[in-house]
Amino acid sequence: MQKGHRSVHRFCRCGCGEEVPPYISPKTGRVAGYRPFIAGHGNKDWGRRWAKRLAENGNPLAKPEGSKQITSHGYIRIKCSDGKWRYEHRVIANAGPGEVVHHKNHSGLDNNPENLSVLQPAEHARLHFELPAGQWSIKFTACIVCSKTERRHAAQGKCDRCYQKNG
Repeated sequence: MQKGHRSVHRFCRCGCGEEVPPYISPKTGRVAGYRPFIAGHGNKDWGRRWAKRLAENGNPLAKPEGSKQITSHGYIRIKCSDGKWRYEHRVIANAGPGEVVHHKNHSGLDNNPENLSVLQPAEHARLHFELPAGQWSIKFTACIVCSKTERRHAAQGKCDRCYQKNG
């Protein structure tokens, strides 16, 4: 191999796979470096190239209609025919915009029609925050300081009076 002869292959960073020609310095006539992109492949026209690729091949990230996802909140979303993602329990129960779908067994993944009921928001809140019969609060049967149930529960198992006194 002769001195100064080497083959360097640099590829365009846009991902097209084409080889980038070297930059020849006008002063020395030698290779001064390589540009990161072929002319016209740079960051400025990335949106146009991506739009062209989508028009030709379709979106590679798109999911087909009927695809399912489990959300971080524990519910299933499905892709509908209009291209939007909707909660499966709302689609099955045919709930309107101001209605809430309640899972009777409290499992967001069980979307059987028998397990779902459509409620108004106030009814749904009442259903979830209703205390069992004879309960003073969710965790306590009476105030842990005075053992009374006449006053309402404030916090930490104490009635409002004991909570204000003792903190």
